[in-house]
Amino acid sequence: MKLKICFIAIALVCFTNSIYSQNLAPQKNFDVFWNIFNNNYAFFELHKVNWQESYKKYRPLVTNSISNDSLFNVMSTMLKPLGDSHVNLIDAAHKKKFNAAGPSHFAAEFNTDSLKAAFWQTADSTLMKNGFARIKGYGSIFKGKHLFYFSESANFGYLRFSRCFAKIKDGELDEKDFEMEILDSIMAQCSNLKGMIIDVRANIGGDDKFSYEVAGRFTSKPVIGHYKRERIAGTNRYTKTQKWTITPKGKFAFTKPVIILTNDKTVSAAEVFTLAMKQLSQVSTIGTNTEGNLSDMYEQELPNGWTITLSNQKYYSPRMVCYEGIGVPVDVKVSNIKQSLLTMKDPVLDTAIYKLHRF
Repeated sequence: MKLKICFIAIALVCFTNSIYSQNLAPQKNFDVFWNIFNNNYAFFELHKVNWQESYKKYRPLVTNSISNDSLFNVMSTMLKPLGDSHVNLIDAAHKKKFNAAGPSHFAAEFNTDSLKAAFWQTADSTLMKNGFARIKGYGSIFKGKHLFYFSESANFGYLRFSRCFAKIKDGELDEKDFEMEILDSIMAQCSNLKGMIIDVRANIGGDDKFSYEVAGRFTSKPVIGHYKRERIAGTNRYTKTQKWTITPKGKFAFTKPVIILTNDKTVSAAEVFTLAMKQLSQVSTIGTNTEGNLSDMYEQELPNGWTITLSNQKYYSPRMVCYEGIGVPVDVKVSNIKQSLLTMKDPVLDTAIYKLHRF
């Protein structure tokens, strides 16, 4: 009888401890979440977010009985003021994701899949109206899009890529398969042209190595593209500054005039590409500033299995200017608006073609 009572007592203690641990789980997850950002995020000051005050404001809302949905909402509310597209909160089990990206003119103007498709149709139509051949896709396909798109006229080439990686393998960016042989075959068609347009508007980014592989086709000598450093976790110090250099790639260097088209959805590795290319003397940019989220994404998992990502690095131009939050600036500002779809004319692309004719 004593043994039975002992078993019951032990079972009751275990059950009570289990309930107690479950009840504390939301608070534990909140504290881990807050500390990961507190120890690693690089841009609280830039975005004017007082993370300590956020803790004081929102921690009391995380009670023992708070639901997962409510906890997710509290965390999302805290992250939104960062306006950083590299900040994510992901509950994969329930297919929930919050992204803290700030406002975007381009995304607001072309806010449906059909409008985005019409935007690119307008760009392709503008090319043809200016004597370019019908555009063709090359390379691997990701989410219905080829890696590269290319067209040429008698004098100029047009190269578009909407991502900075070749494909996805096992859920990860493929850092090896750059499909540069395909790019080199495209570049060979440009050897006798007088200029090129490279379109990275709405490029979703990917891998900085890819960006530098492409940039290497446009220089005959090493050129410093950017610097970067990383916050040392739990401190306000940063690692030693790293130098990234564009080195010549491919069979020849295209050193004639190049115009890069960007907008505020040119993101991450595409911004790094733009920043690096702007260090080459023959390159100019048209459109609007890039998004302003250049850092790689630092990723950690919370105790409950949710994933968070954040920006823990600072990227700089060779002159040590950081464009986080403001984007890589353009030389000539021209915006795309929804009304331009009615005339099937792309004002950004038209401006680039006009400028090439004047070189």
